Amino acid sequence: MTLPRILFLIAVVTFSVCLYVHEQVSKVILLYEIQHYQKERVVLDDTHDVLRYQVSALQSPRSLESLLAKRNVLLDLPADHKVVRVAMRERKEPLPTKQKNFLEIFSTTKVAEAGSR
Repeated sequence: MTLPRILFLIAVVTFSVCLYVHEQVSKVILLYEIQHYQKERVVLDDTHDVLRYQVSALQSPRSLESLLAKRNVLLDLPADHKVVRVAMRERKEPLPTKQKNFLEIFSTTKVAEAGSR
């Protein structure tokens, strides 16, 4: 074998080893991100449960009646000209996109991205 062939072979082997190491590092980083998001989801689920309980407690007629009775509040229905009706509209925000570097183009590890519709 000649010197250029040997150098080319060394370059190919080095490049393939670098790609393999990049894939392994990418997998580890992805696993840490998944773990972080799972912990964040647990915290958000707990907060959601607390808030649902608070909303249900506030929506119950008995608790509203007792609260109004304690404060001696008299309520009247508003006149039609004092009522403002607001229609709900959907927010259409573009999804954030992540820029890829050169090695991620050749990556076999793909990240699933969920978008809200």
